[in-house]
Amino acid sequence: MTMKNERIADHRIKSLLVITLSLLISSCNAQGNKNNTQNTLPPLITRQSPGQISQVVRMMFQDSRGVIWFGTEGGAFRLTEDKLIRIEGIKSESGERTTIKHITEDNDGTIWFAHTDGISRVKGENVINYYESDGLISNDVWCITADSEGIIWIGTIKGACIFNGKEFTKFDLPEGIKDTTLGVSGTKMVHNITQDSKGTIWFSTNAGLFFHMQKIH
Repeated sequence: MTMKNERIADHRIKSLLVITLSLLISSCNAQGNKNNTQNTLPPLITRQSPGQISQVVRMMFQDSRGVIWFGTEGGAFRLTEDKLIRIEGIKSESGERTTIKHITEDNDGTIWFAHTDGISRVKGENVINYYESDGLISNDVWCITADSEGIIWIGTIKGACIFNGKEFTKFDLPEGIKDTTLGVSGTKMVHNITQDSKGTIWFSTNAGLFFHMQKIH
């Protein structure tokens, strides 16, 4: 066989291999698409009945007993024995439902909620609401944290305060700027409060990041 004929034969073999591989790939893709169609998973959670929970869920929290709490634009819910139970007692001062923004738990298992009209505490089936009329510095509360000493730290659009179970005390933080990219903002707005393992309380605000040293007894 001449050199020219050898090159032609080699070219034909390569062409045949390319065609064969193309057919195999097409077949695999078709089979894969078929399998994907058959194995399409349903949504992770399907709402069982209209209005069971708000369309907008803003917050989830699992307490020390393993109970899961949900904060929504229609109030607070608790998942108990695969059933969502609305916490009816959490209300605004005018009796309306509130939007839950943050959830925490204190040392004795009480669950605390920060919402659009104050804060609320839930212990068993007992619900207590606190508003500006009770001494809270603002009803527009964005975060809430229980520290290791049982003190409740509250961040609002007008700054921070603490609650010892009897009275509210303002906690002064530097004033910052109003965030014009948000629909709701303020120069004293506190976005989050947390306590680290050394007892230090951290604040994220519209003036930046701050901390307060606190000893753990």
